[in-house]
Amino acid sequence: MFVLIVPPIAKPSEPLIGAYSLARLLRQQGTDCTIIDSNLAWLYHRIWGRNLHRISKRRQSTQGPSIDNRVHRAISHVQEHNPLLESRTYKVRDRYAQAVEHMNVALRLSNGTQQDEEPGLADFRVRGSRPLVRKDLLAYAGRKRTVFDSYVVQELLPQIHSLQPNVIGFSLTFLHQVYATVRVASMIRLNYPGIRLVLGGALIDCWQGADWNQPPFDLFDGVVPFKALRRQTGKNMTGFPTDLPLDQGFLIDPVDLPKQRFLAPQNIFPMAFGLGCAWGRCTFCPDYQSHPYQPPATNNWLHHLEQLVSKCSPFVLHLTDSCAPPNYLDQLAHAIHERGWPVRWYAFVRLSRALLAPGRLELWAKGGCGMLQFGQETAAEGLLKKMRKGISIPCAAEILKKSSEMGIRNYVYLLFGFPGETEMDQLQTTQFVLQHQNYIHFLNNAIFNLPKHSPIASNPQGFDIQQLRSFPGEDSDLSLYLDFQDASGSARQRARIFLQRTFLSEPAIHRRVQALPPVFKSNHAIFADWAV
Repeated sequence: MFVLIVPPIAKPSEPLIGAYSLARLLRQQGTDCTIIDSNLAWLYHRIWGRNLHRISKRRQSTQGPSIDNRVHRAISHVQEHNPLLESRTYKVRDRYAQAVEHMNVALRLSNGTQQDEEPGLADFRVRGSRPLVRKDLLAYAGRKRTVFDSYVVQELLPQIHSLQPNVIGFSLTFLHQVYATVRVASMIRLNYPGIRLVLGGALIDCWQGADWNQPPFDLFDGVVPFKALRRQTGKNMTGFPTDLPLDQGFLIDPVDLPKQRFLAPQNIFPMAFGLGCAWGRCTFCPDYQSHPYQPPATNNWLHHLEQLVSKCSPFVLHLTDSCAPPNYLDQLAHAIHERGWPVRWYAFVRLSRALLAPGRLELWAKGGCGMLQFGQETAAEGLLKKMRKGISIPCAAEILKKSSEMGIRNYVYLLFGFPGETEMDQLQTTQFVLQHQNYIHFLNNAIFNLPKHSPIASNPQGFDIQQLRSFPGEDSDLSLYLDFQDASGSARQRARIFLQRTFLSEPAIHRRVQALPPVFKSNHAIFADWAV
């Protein structure tokens, strides 16, 4: 018996595709497998369990007026009903933002006496500590008490006792899940020393070259990177199967869905057509050419999707491919349209001329497409060439206009602070957004981070980088990004100044940034009626 645990904390809007699709594949191969979504269960335990009002009353009696009316309103608001499950919450942004803030207030209060822990709906911090520093993780794993303990003791450990698994796998996707992962693993190890613990998930592949024999990761009997699932056969030393069929698409199995609802007005189910990236050439990508795209070998994914529709519709389908191939989206849209499935979907796609093929966007709109995500990054042609994005600015403008006219929402990502970026480059991007503002519904701008395993890091001189260094204090094998200086100094610092003084001061740009759903962003954008 295998148990797969999804550790806190990640956005609780949908199942995380890694663990859920893996459970389906394991079961398909004849392996008995159960998922415990501790991410969602912990959230419900903290907000809708019996502890919150008790903690509130205790803190009010000891701190008096510091537990103000705002906190009491937040607790009452979320405990009387879950506003993020209601469609009306998504009609007005202020109402939505208040619901998210109230839930975050309730979570922050629920940490009881652990005042240096800062839990949120999509993040977790420990003041004075970093998840990229081994000694900090080791200290957290060995604490006397943490915000996760009451859930583990009252709910998780009894589940493990009932299931009696041979192996427990932790699916680690995001950095803010690391604290909970090492803490929960240490508590399981203490109570059930005979159970083999395995660590896997997307973050493990990002930690290329990490020393897994060093604390706190010596808690685990084995680490299974994603590459092992692709290349090996049979079982490894932990007994974890690695000869799984990875060419049939990745979907969830409805049997794994928890009793509690994820935080969305309608079910969101993740799906991926294949592995890797169909483009695979971006120079800032740490997976550059290391994960060659592996599309589904057959159309079995349509059969599995039809089963999901028959049991769980209506729902929203979140295509999690780094770059969803248009021909597969054609098949998806055609099936939804012809079979009348009550399914909407959104996906990351490239701003390529293939999207302008006659009838393609029209088919997608008729076939359930509610939103497209575009990693445009910049409107400076020179930077796009350095990034190897394969994007033409006139083509990008045409796609945004046409998809918007088809009733599809456009979610555009921009990067500022790329090595060698000039103010002229930044102004070109600003002008592009202003000129096409009517076709951009959501604008997500970010400061460039340089992945240490990317082509840029391997050839810094080819990208105007004068100095490359690790961020101070991070353990080198766990660090994900590098700091850099180009010929003009810090491109990241220049970008921050430009964003604050120029880019975000434009009212039209500010409105599209503000249209983003707080905290959940793209995960809830398809529901955000205020952006229509």
